[in-house]
Amino acid sequence: MDVRGTVAAGFEPVRDAFLRNFEQRGERGAAVAVYRDGTKVVDLWAGTRDVDGDAPWAVDTAQVVRSATKGVAAAVPLLLHQRGRLDLDAPVATYWPEFKAAGKERVTVRQLLAHRAGVPVLDRPLSLAEAVDLDTATQAIAAQAPAWEPGTAHGYHAHTFSWLLSGLVHRVTGRTIGRWVAEEVARPLGLDLWIGLPEDEAHRVGRLGPVEEIEPPDSPALRLRPKPAVVAAYQDPESLTRRAFGVIEPKPDENDPVYRAAELPGSAGVATARALARFYASTLGPVDGGPRLFAPRPSPWRAPRSPRVPTGSSWSAPASASATCCTARRPRCSAPRPSATRAAAARSASPIRTRASPSATSRTACARRSRRTRAPRP
Repeated sequence: MDVRGTVAAGFEPVRDAFLRNFEQRGERGAAVAVYRDGTKVVDLWAGTRDVDGDAPWAVDTAQVVRSATKGVAAAVPLLLHQRGRLDLDAPVATYWPEFKAAGKERVTVRQLLAHRAGVPVLDRPLSLAEAVDLDTATQAIAAQAPAWEPGTAHGYHAHTFSWLLSGLVHRVTGRTIGRWVAEEVARPLGLDLWIGLPEDEAHRVGRLGPVEEIEPPDSPALRLRPKPAVVAAYQDPESLTRRAFGVIEPKPDENDPVYRAAELPGSAGVATARALARFYASTLGPVDGGPRLFAPRPSPWRAPRSPRVPTGSSWSAPASASATCCTARRPRCSAPRPSATRAAAARSASPIRTRASPSATSRTACARRSRRTRAPRP
């Protein structure tokens, strides 16, 4: 296998591990990029860009990055908070009045970001056409009754995270989240990263496809299989876990141009590995001696401006943004593993719900913490 790109001195084991994905685990095509202390130390790619073709993975090949888009999208409310446009502890309904329906009037922005809003499912799944129509989808999530008392438990909002953030950001800024990311994040940082793939960038994106499961080698240091309770939840059509991943029905084709062009910040971002790594590095500090995403110290809170978008207003057209990351294989869905203190919730009929103490905070909830986070060592 011809692995292209560069690794900095001391990071050669990353290249070795990357190569083993092809030799031992059936990888078809992939890219990996790593930043440390704001400097790119790994930038590799190999294999084919399509699961069903032989065109080589190129230096600028992008891919659908699925839920890695969530971190990009979650940065938007944090940046709005830093700029004095959004209060993380205010009710979402302060900015999005329709959202207070069905018992959600006290859901805060912080709880929404932390997957504690209680709306990981919809009573009626949406078609793809409905899911990509942001008026229809945000109206559906605004009207939805929560599956648990908001703020009292955590549950992964696999698809509904898209419409929760889309609705909030649009009502605060008057822009779609894809346009906001393009103008305020991707452009300043020079990222090939998009939430809503522009038609003129579609030629760069590889095709995903199902692959045969390959038994991984034994490893005492890495748990590779989900717990039985989680597997059972995915198999149970009535569980919150299964329903959360089935909110769009039938399951969308990630190679469909309509899906890729949609502004779905919970699942359908497109990026290069290089862009995704650069984005996450920029949340910690300056990258490559240039810009950083967050200010060293959050700005003092200012009262939010009145939302620019009146009730019932329509969405603006999708904006251009940038590329994707990583692999022509469809990643195996690995469900989160509850901790020992949450074992009771994991054994319930809906393992997606795990109890959390009222004082628990989301890793996405506070921009201040990002400056204290150190980049991982190889």
